[in-house]
Amino acid sequence: IQEVRKPETQLHLFGVTRVEHVRDFARFGVTSFDSTSPFRRAFKDERDNYFTDEARYTAIRVPQVDANPKLKKRIRAGEVVQEKALRLERACLDGLMSFDHRGNDSDLQKLVEVLHEYGQLLDPKKDRREAYARTLADRPWKECPCPICRKIGIHVVIFRGTERNKRRGFHNLYTFNNGLQRELEAI
Repeated sequence: IQEVRKPETQLHLFGVTRVEHVRDFARFGVTSFDSTSPFRRAFKDERDNYFTDEARYTAIRVPQVDANPKLKKRIRAGEVVQEKALRLERACLDGLMSFDHRGNDSDLQKLVEVLHEYGQLLDPKKDRREAYARTLADRPWKECPCPICRKIGIHVVIFRGTERNKRRGFHNLYTFNNGLQRELEAI
């Protein structure tokens, strides 16, 4: 096989998230790469919004009644009663805080049902109960050593406002970087 690249040519790849291929990249002259995917998935992905070394989790959606265009539209159209939406939003947030501090399996099922009821106001076709139960049962934020998880706890897995979602994105970058560093050490 004839080599096309001169040995002194260094390559940079955009959009790489497969850190397990770092050794292969190096063999082909890749000396650097970047990706915004771990950050963007925190608020763009439908399911995999929170990364750990072992798994990906679904962030818990608790949108702000007054700031969610889809929900506001349904309220204006008379499809959703605003008071009910506000009550469910508050019940979800209170339930998440309570669960984080002293939750057990019976609290988990009740909380998942409240989250589901609120979610149905936004999109009656979506059922995230199983994904939410997994995220809450595993409590990945409790084990994460990153400064964001240490500081804000369960808030890192609540899909809500821009700042909160960006913090989850930075957590994902932290996790991505740790995986990359492990791969580089193995080279």
